[in-house]
Amino acid sequence: MDVWLGKTFGKYQVKKFIGKGTIGSVYQAEHIESKKIFAIKIFDLRLSHSLRQKLHLLDEAKTLQHDNIVKIYERGESHSTFYMIMEYIEGKSLYALIEEKKRLSSRHVLSIAKGIAKALVYSHKQGIVHRDIKPTNIIITKDQKIKITDFGMAKIVNSVSDISQLDKIISTVFYVSPEQAMGVKKIDSRTDFYSLGITLYQALTGQIPYPGRTPLQVLQQHISSPLPKMNKLHSDIPLEMEKIVVKLTAKKREERYQTAEQVLEAIAVCNTKITRRKETFSALPTWAVSGLVFFVLFFVSFTLAKKMLKAPENQQKETQFSIEKIEIQNSLQQDKDNFSKDSMMCLEIYWSVTYLSQKELSKIFTIVFEGRNLNPITQNLGEAQIGQQYHKYCVSLHNFAYGSHTVRAGFIIGNIVRQKQVSFTIPPPVKKVRHIQITPKKITLVPQSLYKFSYQLTDENNDVVKTTKPIRWTVDNGSIDNGVYTAGQNEGTFRVTVSCPSYNIKDSAIVVVEKNKDSKRSGWFGERMPKGMVKASTRGEYIWQKDQSVMAFVPAGKFWLGSNYQENEMPVQQVYLDSFYVDKYEVSQKQYRNFCKATKRKCPPQPKWSSPDHPIVNISWQEAQKYARWAQKRLPSEREWEKVAKGGFYIPDWKTDKASIPLMLNPRPRRAYPWGDQLPNEHGIYRCNYVSNNKWGERHLDGYKRGAPVFAFSRWKSPYGCVNLSGNVWEWCADLYRDNHSSKPHKKPHTKYVVRGGSWYNHSKGCRTTRRHHGLVNQKSEFIGIRFCKSAQ
Repeated sequence: MDVWLGKTFGKYQVKKFIGKGTIGSVYQAEHIESKKIFAIKIFDLRLSHSLRQKLHLLDEAKTLQHDNIVKIYERGESHSTFYMIMEYIEGKSLYALIEEKKRLSSRHVLSIAKGIAKALVYSHKQGIVHRDIKPTNIIITKDQKIKITDFGMAKIVNSVSDISQLDKIISTVFYVSPEQAMGVKKIDSRTDFYSLGITLYQALTGQIPYPGRTPLQVLQQHISSPLPKMNKLHSDIPLEMEKIVVKLTAKKREERYQTAEQVLEAIAVCNTKITRRKETFSALPTWAVSGLVFFVLFFVSFTLAKKMLKAPENQQKETQFSIEKIEIQNSLQQDKDNFSKDSMMCLEIYWSVTYLSQKELSKIFTIVFEGRNLNPITQNLGEAQIGQQYHKYCVSLHNFAYGSHTVRAGFIIGNIVRQKQVSFTIPPPVKKVRHIQITPKKITLVPQSLYKFSYQLTDENNDVVKTTKPIRWTVDNGSIDNGVYTAGQNEGTFRVTVSCPSYNIKDSAIVVVEKNKDSKRSGWFGERMPKGMVKASTRGEYIWQKDQSVMAFVPAGKFWLGSNYQENEMPVQQVYLDSFYVDKYEVSQKQYRNFCKATKRKCPPQPKWSSPDHPIVNISWQEAQKYARWAQKRLPSEREWEKVAKGGFYIPDWKTDKASIPLMLNPRPRRAYPWGDQLPNEHGIYRCNYVSNNKWGERHLDGYKRGAPVFAFSRWKSPYGCVNLSGNVWEWCADLYRDNHSSKPHKKPHTKYVVRGGSWYNHSKGCRTTRRHHGLVNQKSEFIGIRFCKSAQ
């Protein structure tokens, strides 16, 4: 099933898939309040990182308000990607119309060209060049209105440089202007005229003028090859129409039309001439028309007979072929629409060739590819033959993702392209619940304290599964609500049980409730504090006496690790961690100098602009470990660091005044930043020390031109009360770096270690809670500091 169907983006709910483009997919969406229908373009998740700095270009396109331009209403960010709300148009693309009718009449093409030219007149006056005029970007509505879509898209992503799939070849490189093909930076309105000319050529002839076998070959043809004569392909194309196309597609910009008004005027003149010619012909007497027709037929027959005597038979007319149908077969099931990962998908393609014009040059091949998991596959089928033909291609579905997939087959004979597509679905397997596991298995609490238990359902292979069946919690003493256990006043050993009656499975944990003999060892959450730690006067804070650091408590439980923002942050998964303590602030220069003094070692040089309250920097991972051993603490694991920044499923309820701080449901468990989802500079309020407004020249606007003291931005804390997790300095973690959360560490041991949090040298994207980076084990940088953890008892 499509991952976006049913999801809500802002005030819009995704209803139906429409189509997939170069950088995203288009869906039908419904406004939640007004129930009006819109189109929504959801950008590819893998491109979200690179698009963030370019999407402002869409704001230019939003200003375009014209009858021949698809309106853009708004853009936004949700579900770790970007989206754009557009006018919903019922109709079909010019490309689909050409595929359906093979070629269009001159009058029809003139009508389409007029609508496109009107849109370009308006957009060019606004100073906006489309840069990507092509049949797939031209929509013809049910009432035959012309609409141009994707204004601003070509400027956002350079699709010409990444051509690896058939749909991208057909929809992009065949229409680029010579200046685009040569990589000229200054592109003006005349590049739209060239692409319009190629589009009109295809509409009139049914084929593209430059069908090179490789993208590089196509680009070279745009630059240097003359435009093939349209009258040689189809003699019914008016000469006036061909002159317009030739002028539009001139290689030099100076030789094309110079303004869209000139294009519109030329179209109007051409239409007038064709109309007058038709009226003149229809005004002739019947006997004159009959005689003229007889004369024309006699002349044509004589000319053809003469050519047949001089030329081989296979050069009399154009190659004619079509794809009859495409079917998919399942090797394991009779139902062709549903597959499994253990099956083979067999693509059966039927096509027919009715005529070959140049048999010695007519090689036919097919390109078959799948939208997500299959790289383009090219197979040479040898010489084309007249008649019905058949080809079968099989591929294993073992590495395919669950959900819907689209397979396309395309054929080329000479310079004629045909393609069709078919869809199939791989439904996820139904997993049976076999076990339920509670965590932790044993915990010690003080009376009337709270603790959140979690559970996990697994199948016979111990894979995690989900269920909608009810889960039941029971306890011998105290109370429990959805896994949150409140200890009673009685001391003793008790049992907490979680069960799923529908599957007849259960599991238990032991809870030891006892009063602290030493009340000084009882923490803010009712937990037993480790020796050497005392509660601070500020609620929720602790003092670790060894290095006098202020620490916060992170209760045990699950949290969301990772995001879909970048590949190295994937996959998103639930992770359980035991409770621990973490430094509220980064280690300051003053704290580190105390360590150097106590251990009689030299303190590393610090930036001249910094103060004792700034974070210690120029510390390697190895030196950080030495401090940790002296302070009887440790570097946080990467998972611990991310939980501190995001919060677990349950976080402290700081608003209550109970003796033991209770837990509450985390309202934003996948937050982008420690304080929530607001950008670091939203509404002009700066929430961390970074490159202000993502502009290097404005980095002082947050109050600090470089680094900030460790206690700066104390208002913008994480759910556990920690400060400066975003920006200021990167922070060393204990883990070796790996390419993503599911891969193994790099083969060369002890080289790269994880750093998290971003620094004052980073833009906002580097300060996200899920942002991952690395440093060499012996690397010393003024952008990397330290923060430590302490295991709970």
